[in-house]
Amino acid sequence: MPLTPDDIHCHFRSFRRAARAVAIALLAIAPSPAWPSPELFFYPPPVRLGDGSVIASPVMLTPAQITTDFPVVREMSGIVMIVYWSQLCPTVDECNLDIIKDALAYWGSRGKKVVLSVATVGFPIKTATADGFRFIAATPDWLLPKIRTFTELSRTIDTGGQQGQAPTTFPSYADPKFNTAVRNLVNMIGRFDGNSALARVRISTGLLGEDNPSVDGYRSKMPDFTPQFWIDYSHALVAMYGRAFVRTPLEFDIGYLSWAWVLGDARVKTAVDRFVADLIAKRVMIAFNGLQSNTQSLIGSPGTRTTAGPARSIAYLQQAKEEGCPIGLEAAGPLTAKRMEDIASIAGAVERLRPDRLVLFGTDAGLLNFTRNGSNETNRSTREFLKGVVPNQATDRVGKLLQRIQ
Repeated sequence: MPLTPDDIHCHFRSFRRAARAVAIALLAIAPSPAWPSPELFFYPPPVRLGDGSVIASPVMLTPAQITTDFPVVREMSGIVMIVYWSQLCPTVDECNLDIIKDALAYWGSRGKKVVLSVATVGFPIKTATADGFRFIAATPDWLLPKIRTFTELSRTIDTGGQQGQAPTTFPSYADPKFNTAVRNLVNMIGRFDGNSALARVRISTGLLGEDNPSVDGYRSKMPDFTPQFWIDYSHALVAMYGRAFVRTPLEFDIGYLSWAWVLGDARVKTAVDRFVADLIAKRVMIAFNGLQSNTQSLIGSPGTRTTAGPARSIAYLQQAKEEGCPIGLEAAGPLTAKRMEDIASIAGAVERLRPDRLVLFGTDAGLLNFTRNGSNETNRSTREFLKGVVPNQATDRVGKLLQRIQ
C-alpha cells in the first residue's frame, strides 16, 4: 500500500525522535572535551663557544643557536628569542637587526613562530677570550657613560652552568637620556610589527626583559627607587610598545610588581591592581615565569613569606583568564632541575590555570630530540652540558609533561 503524506510525516517524526535519543545517549557516555593545549615554546639550547666551553643561557649568543642548531620538537609552536641590546647595537652608530630578521625568516619558512624580547638590562654573561674572559652586558657600553648609573653586585651567567658574582654597572631607569635611548630602540624594532612569524613581543622593562628591576631582589641600589616609580616606568613602557606594535600582540612578564603588592601599602596595592587591569583591558598577555613543583599549591592561596609574590602573580593570571585576556606560564628552570622534579604537580598547575602559552628550556628540547633522533650535532651541546644528569630520567620528565598537556 502506498504511503500517504501523513504516514511519511509520522515516520519522519519517529525517526527524528529516535535519532535525538541516540545523540543524547552518545553525549552522555562521551568524554568531556579537553581544554585547548597551550602553545609550546622553547628557549635556545646550550651553545658551544669558540674555546670549546658550553654555556646555557636564555639569552641568544650565536645566530645558529636559535636556528640551525636548535633541537626541534614536533610539538613546539616556536622559540623564545632574548637578545641583548648590546648585541644589536655594539656601537653608537651601528645597529644591525639582521639577527632578528634572519630568525623570523628561518622559523617562518618552517611554520613556527618567534617570541621576541630585546633586553635593555640583564645579568652579565661571562665568556672566554684569548686574554682570559670578558662579560657581555645587556646595556651597550657606549650608552653607560652618557647616563646616570649605579653599581650592584650581580650574579653572572658562566660556562658549565656555573654562577659567579661581579660588580656590574646598570643604567638608572629614571634618567631621561636612558628613556630616550630605549624609545629609539623600541621604535627601531617596531619595523617587525605585523611580521607573520612574530608570535609576541615582550615589553622589556627589567632584567632579561622581565618585570625585575634589580639583581638584589625586591631592593634596588638605584637612587630614589620606589615601587611607585617602577609602576610608573612600567606604564610608560607599555604605552611605548603599544605605539610601536599595533598589529603584533604584546606580553608583560610579571614578577616584581606582585611582590610590590604584597609588601606595599594600600596605595601601592591599588596602583598595581590598576596596572594589571590596564594590561587586561589592552589584551596584553600576562605571563608568569615561575612554574615549578610547588606552583599548584599556590593556586587560590595567599602563599607564605617566601611564596606570597608568586601566589599574587598566579592570582593575576587567573583574573586575566576570567576576563578573556591571554596568559602564559614559563618553567622556572629546565625540567632536569630539582625544583622541577614533581612533573605531576607541574602538569596539574598547567591543567588548572589553562595558559595560552607554555615556555620550556632548550635543554628540555635537546633531551627529547636526542631520545627521538639519537646522537646528532643539533643537540650535542645539550648532552655536553648535562653530563651529570641521568638522560633517561630527565627525558622522562619532558615526555610525561608533554603527554599530560598536549
